[in-house]
This record gives sequence, C-alpha cells and structure tokens, in this order.
Amino acid sequence: MAEASATAAAENLSTRSRVVPLLAVAAAAFVVLVARRPEALFRSEFSFESGSVFYAGTYFGSIPEILFRPYAGYQHLLARLISFAERLVPVQLAPLMSHLLVLALIAGLAALIASDRMKSAVPNQGARIALAGLLVVLPNVQESAGVVGDVQRYIPIYLLLISLVPAPRTRPGRVLELGFLAVISVSGLFAALMQPLFWWRSWRKRDRYSLSIVAILAVGSVIQLLSIALDGRHPANLAEPITLLRIWAFRDVVGALIGQTMSYQAVTAGIPLLIGGMVTVGLAILLVRLWWKALPSLPRAYVGFTWLVFATTPFFAQTEGAGLMANPGAANRYFLIPGAMAALVVAVAFVRLRRPPDRWLAVLAAVVLAIGIGGDLRLPALPYQDWADRSACIGGPNPCVVPVFEPPTWDIVWPGSGGTWFQPRPGG
Repeated sequence: MAEASATAAAENLSTRSRVVPLLAVAAAAFVVLVARRPEALFRSEFSFESGSVFYAGTYFGSIPEILFRPYAGYQHLLARLISFAERLVPVQLAPLMSHLLVLALIAGLAALIASDRMKSAVPNQGARIALAGLLVVLPNVQESAGVVGDVQRYIPIYLLLISLVPAPRTRPGRVLELGFLAVISVSGLFAALMQPLFWWRSWRKRDRYSLSIVAILAVGSVIQLLSIALDGRHPANLAEPITLLRIWAFRDVVGALIGQTMSYQAVTAGIPLLIGGMVTVGLAILLVRLWWKALPSLPRAYVGFTWLVFATTPFFAQTEGAGLMANPGAANRYFLIPGAMAALVVAVAFVRLRRPPDRWLAVLAAVVLAIGIGGDLRLPALPYQDWADRSACIGGPNPCVVPVFEPPTWDIVWPGSGGTWFQPRPGG
C-alpha cells in the first residue's frame, strides 16, 4: 500500500514537473501577444469577418446549420465554435471573449513547441523555448493575431509539429488530439493541403494512431470539397499574371523576412524594380541554402513541403488580383506560413551553422529577420468603432447597423430579431 502511494505521488510530481513549465511558457506567450496589440484586450472590438460573418451568424439558423455554414466556399468550424463561445457573455464583451480564446490558442501552440513532446524533433530544451518565442513575435501577423476568421492561418504550424512527433502518451490525450484534428480538418483548406505529410508518417510508422489521422484529414477534405462544389468558389484573378508573379515573389521572400512595416516603407520609398528583383532573388537563394544546410533530412523535407505549398497558394488563392497583393499593408494573412517557415530556417541556421561562409549567411539572414520582427513587433491599433456603446442593439427587436473595421464592408447589419439576415460575401 505504501509502495503504491509512493508511486502515485511520484507520478503526480512528474506530471506537475511537466505541466507547470508549459503553463509558464503559455502564460509568457500570451503576455507577449497582448503586448503586441494591447487594444485587443483593453479596447476589444471585432474586425473584418469576426463580427459580421461569424458572431452575427450565430443568431440565425439551427446549431448544425451555423456550424457548417460555408464562407468563401468552404468550412470554418473552429471559428464557428469560438463564435458560439462569444455568445456566453454579454454582447459588449463578445470581442473580448473572442480575443482571449484566439490568443490562448496561439499561446497553447507556443507551449506545444516548448514541450518535451517536441524532443524528438528539437532535442535541446532551450532551442524549443526559443522557437516558441519566435512564434509569438513573427512579423506579418497584423491580420491574423487575435482575429477569429484568420486563426486558421496557424493550423499548418500545428500540423507540421504533429507530423514530426510521437502520439500523446495517454489515451485521453490521443482522443483529445484526434478530436481537435477533426475540428481543424474542416477549418479552412490547410489540413487538406498538409495531408501528404501524414500519408508519409503513416507509411513509416504503420500504427493505428497515424492511420486515424489520415482518415480524419481525408474525411475533412471530402467535406471541404463538397462545400466548395455546392457553394461556388471564385477563381483566382490572373488577369495580370506577370505583375502578380513579381509582387507575389517579393512578398513571399522579402516580406516574409522584413515584415509588413518594412515592406511598406520599401515599396513607398520607390525602390527601382531591378533592385527589388535582385534583393528578392538574392534572399531566395540565401533561404534555400540555409534550409538545405541547417535542417536534418526529415524536418528539411517536411519544412520544405510546408513552405512550398503555402508560398504557392497565395498566388492562386487570391481573387482580388494584383491590386490587393501590391499593397504591402494588406493581405498579409496569405504570407503568415511562408514567413513562419523562413523564420524557422533562419533561426535553426543561426544556431547550427558554425563554419564560414554559411555562418556569415546565417548571421546576415538573422539580422534581416530581426529587422522584420522589430518593425512589426508593435501591431498597429485598429481604428476604434465604439463597439461597447453601439452594439447594444444586437439581439434586440429593432434593426440597426453596428460599425466593424473595415466599415462599411464589415459592418454588422442587424435585421432585428424578426428580420432576415444575410451572410456577407468575401470582400463585401
């Protein structure tokens, strides 16, 4: 009996020794995220689709219809679930609940990076903590940090981690993770695009857990394809392919490292196209060399796949053409994952490459990335729309219009409790 008690006590102590540091990492990550845009908590308001599409949409329709209501042609289950959680508090506090949950998810992702579960991919604990820190200071997140509609942009990072590490040790942990994978498989198209990593994992490991992931992602992909087929998806606007290709390359390579603020300043400074092209090509060659030299073979392949897929999709996913893409102050959500992969490669290269000339190249890339992080560290505050006072009519009998950034495109048009609500379409 005494021996059993001692064993239980040892197990509890071991669990606490693992959980407490992770909670500390998550708390620190959350604080950093809030510090980057404190208005998210201390002057909470909805922005973009968060209010007009996801929050307002929870008032109309049955629960299954709301959860699986397509937007932009596909499913957003994670955002829909968060929006239902926003309904648990008074309407004036709904944006605060939204930001708390989204930032907590990103902080939890940082804790996963720092955890012992990542030991097989990143053996050094200090390196894991550094990578967790890098996640929460990434440039190019002005449209994604704390925004419900774009929390899905972080899904590929999570899937990349899961594809590299062992299954959770406990049965409840495995069930919980498979449940979360089921949710994110129908939250944007990211899980569908990441499937090949899990096909390869399943072939290598040949275990039930890996097969379960493949099955879940396959079902999610089928649901998304059916949703797109039934809803109708606008094709990419390729009317100016050469211009779009040039802008895409600059934003995917240069913008990924120097961030939105410095990209905007570079473009508005009128730098000649020839110089911009030379810098883009030079940095692309630099990143590819560091990727090849710094990463071990399996992570190199996985990171390279993720990088290639999500560096390519902005070119084909956008529907606005070169006009929107040409503005470095807009559409940076498309470039979050390429930027994260570039930052990962630079960080690993800076730590691992010690011999010239690769050491010098790693230092140069780290300096460029540091400039980007510094320029984007303080995220700009979104214009105040007086949500606290003007949102009181939502849920009430009388029609009203509640401004949401960017108005009028994303204003909530409340039809009154007896009226008919129409989900806005992308771009208004």
